[in-house]
Amino acid sequence: MRRRRDDGPWTFDKVWRKVVKHGIYVLIALVLAHTFVAYFTGWENLLVYMTGPPTQHWGFFVIMAITTGLVYFDFAIFREQMCTITCPYARMQSVLLDPDSLIVSYDPTRGEPRGKKSKTGDASLGDCIDCGACVRTCPTGIDIRDGLQMECIACTQCIDACDAIMDRVERPRGLIRYSSEREMQGQKTRLVRARTVVYSLLFLGAVSAFTISLSGREPFDVNVGRSVGEPYSRLPDGRIANRLRFRVRNQTGDPSSFTVRLVGVTASDEERDRDEDRQSRPGAELNAVGVQPVSLEPGQMARLEVWVMIPPDSFDVGVAEAKFVIEFGDGSTREESFTLLGPNG
Repeated sequence: MRRRRDDGPWTFDKVWRKVVKHGIYVLIALVLAHTFVAYFTGWENLLVYMTGPPTQHWGFFVIMAITTGLVYFDFAIFREQMCTITCPYARMQSVLLDPDSLIVSYDPTRGEPRGKKSKTGDASLGDCIDCGACVRTCPTGIDIRDGLQMECIACTQCIDACDAIMDRVERPRGLIRYSSEREMQGQKTRLVRARTVVYSLLFLGAVSAFTISLSGREPFDVNVGRSVGEPYSRLPDGRIANRLRFRVRNQTGDPSSFTVRLVGVTASDEERDRDEDRQSRPGAELNAVGVQPVSLEPGQMARLEVWVMIPPDSFDVGVAEAKFVIEFGDGSTREESFTLLGPNG
């Protein structure tokens, strides 16, 4: 019916259906795009960005617009081609499978020959009544009765649809089921073989590496970067200012907070080798854009932007090394270094 409507003339019924459909697509795309951006910024910061002028955080608005457009394009136009063309799962599946692998399979011995019949119909026909339910429910539009195909994503919707039909015609379930090619040929599926042993060892190794990495991670993840804009600016008093951002994630199960403090600025390695007496740079100052300490809920990531201002003679070779101490609410500290940019000479 939908295809007939699409091929037909533009009527009021066709217009309002399409407007509602694409409106829902856009709404879902916006929600998913906001959720995607919130993963990097946090919902509290994102709500502030949304209520402020777009020019203040134009980068996030651009990301939001691009993500919304891509999701809408996937829903409205690309659709099942995401599975058949873009998604690498099908390519990986064809490499990893063998005749003993469990796959979504149609049992031709039981189902063929196909044909329409009633509950007391022709006994020479198979159990498949050729209703097409398995094809209609498939998100990639394949016919599982033709065998396993690259487009199959193993969602098993065809199994559910076929089982429902089998219940209605009073036939046993499992005409489409998880099985192997070897079982469909009347042989026994081998569960233990070289492929399953190798895959199990690889999986065990990946889980072990993940467990070791997770157990050894630090309670707070700290990332220091340069804010978007000019690399540095010159203040009226002659000092050079760098705008940095600290991104801290609380990886513990308890509320905490953090404070950033500048402990010193040193010359570059090259400059230190030439002049040991000029390593300590007086007049360095840190001004936070916001209130410190910054609160951190369990699992929350918070950002803090700071201005670091130092005298211009600190940049004999255009760079200087700033050292910061991040103090956390539990009393622990962490030292971070970051390269400041300034005039050369």
